[in-house]
Amino acid sequence: MGGRWVMRIAFAAPTALAAVLAEIGGVRSRKTPNDELLDRVSSISWSEGGVDWIGELFPPLTAGIAVLIGWTGPLGLAMVGAAIGGLLLQQMSQIMVQRRFRIALRIPLLAAVGLNPLFPYNATENLGAFLGIAFFGVGIANAARFLLWGHTRGGFTAGILFMLAVLSDRAAILYVLSALIAAPFLSESRRFGARARWANVVVLAYPSAAAIGSVVALHTIFLGSPVPPQVERAIIGAGGVPASVGISGTTEGYLLIATVILAWAASLVLRRPSGILVSSLIFVAVEVGLVIGLIPPNSVGNTYLLLVLMMIALVPTAKTRTTGVLLGVLGIVLNAVAWITAFANPISRDWLMAIVEGASQLVGGG
Repeated sequence: MGGRWVMRIAFAAPTALAAVLAEIGGVRSRKTPNDELLDRVSSISWSEGGVDWIGELFPPLTAGIAVLIGWTGPLGLAMVGAAIGGLLLQQMSQIMVQRRFRIALRIPLLAAVGLNPLFPYNATENLGAFLGIAFFGVGIANAARFLLWGHTRGGFTAGILFMLAVLSDRAAILYVLSALIAAPFLSESRRFGARARWANVVVLAYPSAAAIGSVVALHTIFLGSPVPPQVERAIIGAGGVPASVGISGTTEGYLLIATVILAWAASLVLRRPSGILVSSLIFVAVEVGLVIGLIPPNSVGNTYLLLVLMMIALVPTAKTRTTGVLLGVLGIVLNAVAWITAFANPISRDWLMAIVEGASQLVGGG
């Protein structure tokens, strides 16, 4: 237990340092998702007799964290994100050890997740999305254990983690739907017929469906609408297109497509063509989330992190040396794509410049 916590702290420390340096670096040209979250919860009037505040506390896990530690400001949320990041990296490392990944493969794959600016940016500036991605990423790894190798406990764990993702990020419902659509094609029980496949889907879907049903019922009873007001505002204000970079001819769009193609390549290397379906559905889910406003336009790296975590989740215990080498190379290439994306995107680039400015002030004594 002690060793695990040392790993978690070690993994969290660089992200926490980046958050402190970005805070010292100061001025940024645009609000981050965390800034918007804090603005939303700080505007809630708790003293009034109405129940309108219920609609602003969605997703409940992220909003609840912001309410509890909102007095600490953006840096407080960033520290929570850094801690979650440490837990996520330790969990992914543990999964790779359990599946007997060689160290030469663990390093590039873990680096593809956490050793690039997209990971700490989301951890420190977009807590809701990062929580959703973290829960979904570990959930898809457990779902793979359940669907591919018949590990029953993995199925129940995955279902709970998918539920937590949905309660953390309003776009996570799209990610979970992607996984549920792909589940029958991943399942080893397909040889036993449709009933077994759909039983697997029910195991994965039930906790999320129950949580969503509870939220819908609560909002319908108290607010007269099944959709939380801030979700309605986001959808109405999305305007459709500007946020969707993946289908435009920009550098970011090409890099996003490259990430998807690399995820496809990993599926082929693993001889899991169903992985192509999963990665394609995740890509579509993120694009839909951007277009309809469930994902804020000031987000970056969501697709990348989801696809890398999905790739690790599908790697089996038994691997040939050639497969390991090819996956390691793909991990290195993916990491390079993440770095280029971080500098190509003005949002993450601003954040990186704030870190550089903060480090300069710290070293120069102000």
